[in-house]
Amino acid sequence: MSALLDACDRTGDFFSAHIRQAEAENEALNIARFKTAYLKVALAPWRAAVARTRTDLLAEGLLDSETAAMVTAAETPMEGKPVP
Repeated sequence: MSALLDACDRTGDFFSAHIRQAEAENEALNIARFKTAYLKVALAPWRAAVARTRTDLLAEGLLDSETAAMVTAAETPMEGKPVP
């Protein structure tokens, strides 16, 4: 199981970069063909709100600390860079 997790961590950035590139190339086509709307927002305020909400859930006993720690660990790649 740890080998699978390690492989996912190593390939995550590579995969994400390719997805971002593919979407950037398709964005104009998607807008023209399908009338697609893209919502682009700053992530920092969203992440801050999630952190505050998680703190509130922990304080109210609605979220256990083990689950919160696992979610926090999943949000931060091993290199310590924030998730894009």
